[in-house]
Amino acid sequence: MKKTPIKRKPGLRSSPKSSSLPKVSIDKKVKHPKKPSKRTPLGVKKRKHNIAKKNKRKYLSKSSPLWRAISKCDVAFSRWIRLSHADSKGIVKCFTCDFKAFFKQCGIECGHYKSRGCMSLRWDPYNAKPQCIQCNQFLGGNLTIFKQGLEELYSVETVIWLEKESKRVKSLTIKYVLELTSDIEAEVEQLLKKIKINE
Repeated sequence: MKKTPIKRKPGLRSSPKSSSLPKVSIDKKVKHPKKPSKRTPLGVKKRKHNIAKKNKRKYLSKSSPLWRAISKCDVAFSRWIRLSHADSKGIVKCFTCDFKAFFKQCGIECGHYKSRGCMSLRWDPYNAKPQCIQCNQFLGGNLTIFKQGLEELYSVETVIWLEKESKRVKSLTIKYVLELTSDIEAEVEQLLKKIKINE
């Protein structure tokens, strides 16, 4: 009887080379070489934490006594700035335009060349001038004309000094702010007597 040849599927034929290769079980996991860890040194982490802590701003709450004293001083200083630039009838001209108004009206305010956030110049008479609402609020202080006016009224050196002084950090105390407020209010009373206006 003739033997029937066994039919094998293509790809399953054994080759002499395949027998020499080691058998690898499928169940075993192949171990890959470990990647180097991306850990930063402890000193770098600590330095970053200190920088973030230093840059964190401290905001005053509106209920704090220091904030109340600052807001009270702002009101007195604004009144003093408007009165010191008023004529005998109490009319004030805007520093950056031709607008005129009575010093107690809402149309005239106390404008700053460097913003009130700079505590070293917040109550400086060189930095603050009377302005209308249009220039002070809607035009952001109208700083180009404000700067020209300061240079004409005082000097270029005064403007340079204001710009340098605005970078200085100044810490306020309640005692200092209250004393400054009382001094400003005393000057306001004297100005009111001169222009003969009773509030």
